[in-house]
Amino acid sequence: MSTYEIQTAKLTGFSNQANFTFSYPVKKCLIGIKGFRAAFTTDPNKTLQDRHDVSNLKVEVASSANGKVVTASTLMAFSGGATADAKACWTDVAVIALTDVDDPNVALVNNCTANPFAGQPTTCQQTVVQGFDLHTPGGGSEQIKRVYVATNSSAVSGTGGICTNDNGSEAATVGLIASVGQNPGFEIQNFGGTATTHTVNFSKGLKAVVPLLTGFDLFFDGQNLQIYAIEASFSAASNAGSNSSVIVYTTGELHGSSDTYQSAQSTVSGSVFGVYAGDTGGSIVQKDTLYPGQCLYTEQYVDSADGSHRLIFQGDGNLVLYNRKADKATWATNTSAAGGFFAFQGDSNLCVYDAGGKCAWASGGAQTAPVSLCVQDDGNLVAYDLFGAYWSSGTAGK
Repeated sequence: MSTYEIQTAKLTGFSNQANFTFSYPVKKCLIGIKGFRAAFTTDPNKTLQDRHDVSNLKVEVASSANGKVVTASTLMAFSGGATADAKACWTDVAVIALTDVDDPNVALVNNCTANPFAGQPTTCQQTVVQGFDLHTPGGGSEQIKRVYVATNSSAVSGTGGICTNDNGSEAATVGLIASVGQNPGFEIQNFGGTATTHTVNFSKGLKAVVPLLTGFDLFFDGQNLQIYAIEASFSAASNAGSNSSVIVYTTGELHGSSDTYQSAQSTVSGSVFGVYAGDTGGSIVQKDTLYPGQCLYTEQYVDSADGSHRLIFQGDGNLVLYNRKADKATWATNTSAAGGFFAFQGDSNLCVYDAGGKCAWASGGAQTAPVSLCVQDDGNLVAYDLFGAYWSSGTAGK
């Protein structure tokens, strides 16, 4: 079956790369930017000394896929009257991968200039920022008023500029997420504006989510010549424990000579890509995964995708994780709850109940919105919420 997987990493410095390993072979993938920061210093006490004319701001991301591995790379240039501090510069990247089985009705296209579904009615068409290379007119000696990047989903294009008097326009690189199917398995919701907090609601429960940059428009009051830092980035959290509502926090910063950044005028915009959770309810699901509300009863089990590990609720009431190749138990709840069951609860707790309904073991929930409990090929049993792992058995490699 087609599976969407999301992985992220914050890469520091001017040039860096990271390797992401996915559960299944990658059929297509898209790399996006969750945020970036370019600065001349990491020391807040030296901002006045480390402000400089800016002649060039460049941020680029790229990816390549080989089997289950995607390599993501970043390139940043922030230059002017001095060289930026590599320790103060970072790019937060995200990889969305369609794995296992390809879906011809879904497009994940990097460095895109045209919609491959042109002429067809699309159920989704969204561009995201993948790179920009902006230059100050006159080489950096002018008065900087505005730094911006914008994308156009309909035209599949992007523009940006470092402006002195609302001038300056250069091309930006965009990636495209598009679908023509009625049930692509994901949903995209957009947000933006001058607010720093956004509530984003989805029509269904999600098992994974990531916010991606679609644009920013940052202003000075028109009096600055020099910059010491620029940032546009996101962080996100579940909204009140829900797995269908997300709160996104935005950061937009443009700091210079007098620190007269116009927050009331500046905007940061993005798209939240959410992957739908599997069906809830029932006592056993597809290979390797349980979803909130699902249970294991006597002698029911879930195997890892490659079949090497098994989580089973035994007849003696013990929940045990086995390495089947080594024929050994690697983790257990050490319970005697015969006639009971194991539950992956909607409150994020993992619990074993005895025949009388009394809780015999609990993981201690993280008070989050759980989306899946996975028996992984590496031997680890991991509980995930929208933003990553919140509990594990600690048995990777055992």
